[in-house]
Amino acid sequence: MKKLLIASAVTVMLFAAQAKAQTGIVFYSFNDQSSTGALITAAVGSSISQFSNFNTAGSPLTILSSVSSNPNNHGFSAGNSVSQNNWDGSAYFQFTLDSTGYSDIILSWAGNVSGTGPQNTTLRYSSTGVGGIFTDFATFATPKNSAVTQNLSSVSALNNNPNVVFRLVGVDASNTAAGTMKIDNFNIDAIPEPSTMLLVGAGLVGLLALRRRRS
Repeated sequence: MKKLLIASAVTVMLFAAQAKAQTGIVFYSFNDQSSTGALITAAVGSSISQFSNFNTAGSPLTILSSVSSNPNNHGFSAGNSVSQNNWDGSAYFQFTLDSTGYSDIILSWAGNVSGTGPQNTTLRYSSTGVGGIFTDFATFATPKNSAVTQNLSSVSALNNNPNVVFRLVGVDASNTAAGTMKIDNFNIDAIPEPSTMLLVGAGLVGLLALRRRRS
């Protein structure tokens, strides 16, 4: 019985430690999409996140594969990416998130932009759904064939919330009609809530106890 209690305590401690670690909960590789206008789904976390886009001209997303001689005009060597034009300051890429059971959200992605595309990007978030109020979190230089990370762990309203929305809004394009911005490998990391991980740990402890009694 003593050994069981020790094993149970160690199990709970391990799960409590894991609860404090960032883990990937959503990942969009865009590699499953091969044609313009196709429905884009997450490779990981499709049950808690959806992707969409908007521009006033109503132009569709373009699916880009690999790279060309001009890396600012096409995608990434890692695989497909998504692109759109008509960045007039109101256009965006949008990602919803049901963060129930998670906190301390961090976003990361690879970005690219054409010479006439939006030179800056504003990251906005809503904690009350797509129809709610959006708040500017940060404005930064649009990545040019490089990666970017945005740590939103300071925004407690995004924790354990089924109605989280993120928008990447392209601004300062010199040619709003023709300029393009692309993204790839969009990732959402978060920390599982301790209560969620401890419930899992407690379940394992119960299984250990049951197995002990049966043996």
